[in-house]
Amino acid sequence: MYAFLLGKSMLHHTQRAQSISKIVAMITIGVLLLTEVNAPLKNAERLDLILRAIEFGALYIWQSNKPNVCSTDRLFEYLGERSYSIYLLHLPVIIFSKAYILIMYSKLETNLEYYAFFVSALVVIGVLLILAEVTYREMSGIKWRRRIISNIRAN
Repeated sequence: MYAFLLGKSMLHHTQRAQSISKIVAMITIGVLLLTEVNAPLKNAERLDLILRAIEFGALYIWQSNKPNVCSTDRLFEYLGERSYSIYLLHLPVIIFSKAYILIMYSKLETNLEYYAFFVSALVVIGVLLILAEVTYREMSGIKWRRRIISNIRAN
């Protein structure tokens, strides 16, 4: 929320906000990824969480003022539209397909070794995206039908 309010107040200073948030985001990401700063901080009241909050806040401000080409890509927009369905379906898909995933993984492992995991994950993601698409379209259909029914009742 703080990042949202800060980003909103900095909108008229777009260039400055962009530069500052980009620098802060890159520095905190670099520090958290490239150092062992998390290890000692975890024992001292979880200061790593404060750094993560700064990191994601800076990323939010940076992307809200001038979105990155990757985050405005059609693929990410598509996934964003279906993200709630993906979120709700991922665990049931993994649980119900666990036996098949293990069989597929063991067969792929003999030929692909370490890449067997990635191939298995791509198959699961593919199934998940198909189901997310179906549920997304069904929810859109339900909303559409509700609108038609409410229009009929209004007349």
